[in-house]
This record gives sequence, C-alpha cells and structure tokens, in this order.
Amino acid sequence: MRIFFLTFFLCPTLLWAQFTVEPLPKTKAVGKVRSTVRSQSENPLPLPFWDDFSFTDTSPNDSLWIDSENVRINADVGIDPPSINVASFDGLTATGEGYSASPGDEGPTDVLTSCPIALEGLSIGNNVYLSFFYQYGGSGENPEQSQGDSLILEFLSVGTDTTVWKQVWPLENDIVNRNGYFEQHILRLYDET
Repeated sequence: MRIFFLTFFLCPTLLWAQFTVEPLPKTKAVGKVRSTVRSQSENPLPLPFWDDFSFTDTSPNDSLWIDSENVRINADVGIDPPSINVASFDGLTATGEGYSASPGDEGPTDVLTSCPIALEGLSIGNNVYLSFFYQYGGSGENPEQSQGDSLILEFLSVGTDTTVWKQVWPLENDIVNRNGYFEQHILRLYDET
C-alpha cells in the first residue's frame, strides 16, 4: 500500500534576519470546531486532493492538512494570487515568535503537511499530477537565498517495509522563480517517487 504526504518546508538559516518589524500574532477563531468526517477518519484521503485556501480563515483546513498550525492563511501577503487566499510561510510560530531563542539557529521552520493521500492501485499509466502555485516574498520580506532560505516539497512514501521522505522539488535542474510573480509548478507523481 502506497500512501503519500505532501510537505512544504521553509528553512531559514538565521531567524533573526528574517524580519525587521514585529509581526501581528496569528489568531484562531474562538469556539470554531472544524471537525469533519475526513479529519476524524484514519483512512487516506481519496483523489482528487484540492485546496486553494479560499474556504479557510487563518489556518489551513485540518481535514486536509496536519502539522500546519504555524502556517498562516491570508488574503494580504500574496500579490495577484491565483485564488482569494494564500498560505504564508513567514518563519514564525503561530504566536508570532521565532522558532528558537538563539538567532543563529538553523533548520526547518514553517511546515505544511497534507493528510495521507491514497494512491494504492495507481500506476504511471494513471497520469497523477501535483500542481501548485508559489510566490517568493509577496508583500512580505523576500527569502534570502544567501541565508539558506528555501521552499521545498517532499513526498513521504509509506510502504509495507519502508517509510521514506524524498525531496522532489526543487531539484538541481529546476529553476526556482524569484521574480515576484506567482508561478505554477506541475509534477508527475510517479516520475518523482
């Protein structure tokens, strides 16, 4: 049985260099329960998996995403986004704090991981694709490549004997768009797994 997770990471090397102004703390709607049949189920999600964040308030939909409490959904950071809202990876926790008290610490910060997606019974002939849009910076601070800031996509392949995270984007031959516009990237799943 093959189950995949999608994970996006933002990996700044120097947290103190990320922002020069104090961010507004992220807030969650009080008293709102977003429990659905899909979030209560341990079964992998069926295809198609789709989310443009347009039906979400400030946090990713927990029936589709896990490990997402530090990613902020908003309509004010993206410039000319392809949908109403975007997921912002700002390098801060949900309370607006840095991930470490030490400004020189390096490592992954904001993570957005999909719930398991069922791909059992699919083969290369099924032509399964992952499509996503991304924009560096937007109306926030641009990531600094010289500081190690990056956006990566990994797949988790869960087999009967193995569980492996594999970075599938960007690869060495991929050109990462840093021109400030939203760019669509499309991956053929079985080419990348």
